[in-house]
Amino acid sequence: MSFRILLAAILVLACGPESAATSGVRPAPVKLPGHTEYEVQYSHLRQAVRWLGFQERYLSLPQFLAIKPDSKVLCTGAAYTIQRFCQAMNKPFTVRAYTEKELQQALGDMLSKLHGCHYHDVADPAWFGLLDFKVLLLEKPGGAPKASFSENKGYRWYSQR
Repeated sequence: MSFRILLAAILVLACGPESAATSGVRPAPVKLPGHTEYEVQYSHLRQAVRWLGFQERYLSLPQFLAIKPDSKVLCTGAAYTIQRFCQAMNKPFTVRAYTEKELQQALGDMLSKLHGCHYHDVADPAWFGLLDFKVLLLEKPGGAPKASFSENKGYRWYSQR
């Protein structure tokens, strides 16, 4: 039964920066703080999904998420520095892509006490290098309905056809 579901599904696989996963080198475990991640040999995966009848597209994460490349987000280094300050004050702060408005909402009055917060284009390698993250989008022809997105006054609307 799960095989039938798989054959009619749309799958999205996000992978980290291009490495052994796409270079043809044998994948290896990646040791991270608190856990280990394993790379996938994408040439093998792509061959298997083609055999199952999927159509595939390989694109960058910002392309898949339809992020405008010039969207300004808080510098990664600044985000980690703010997180350390917040930890010292027992205040929660998650490192992520903050716009100026979102950072103001997250920090409130504390933001006026911080100096040197700067922002980068989301496509700038100084912010996690998002263009290096890839998505393998798999779709079974005639499977799930097609998704469409429209944007109006800064809001993104999702629908299926």
